[in-house]
Amino acid sequence: MRQFIAGVPDDLIDAARMDGASELLILFKIVAPSVAPAIAALALFAFVYHWNSYLWPLTVLQGNAHEYPIVISLSRLLSYNRGALNTGLVMAGATLAVLPPLVLFVFLQRFFVDSIVGSAVKG
Repeated sequence: MRQFIAGVPDDLIDAARMDGASELLILFKIVAPSVAPAIAALALFAFVYHWNSYLWPLTVLQGNAHEYPIVISLSRLLSYNRGALNTGLVMAGATLAVLPPLVLFVFLQRFFVDSIVGSAVKG
């Protein structure tokens, strides 16, 4: 994020200051729209990281099987040599586990495409 924000032209920020914009206005009206693709990527990475978290919920939710996240529930289905017996159930659970990050990616895809189009060399 630091490198992406550092890539915002200083001339653009100076021009906003010359027009009388406050620092918060510069942040929200100039810098934030310029770094929207990086914010979208960071949001996607953070969501997938927390969605797939395994160790912390396993530590905190000891004994509360009805509160386990889907990742731990899938690992419990595959353990104890029951994975071969419940393949349909495991595949359905894996499909459900993939859907929220996939929907978020599809929603944020326009920011990634705008970033690619905006970084093209114009001439």
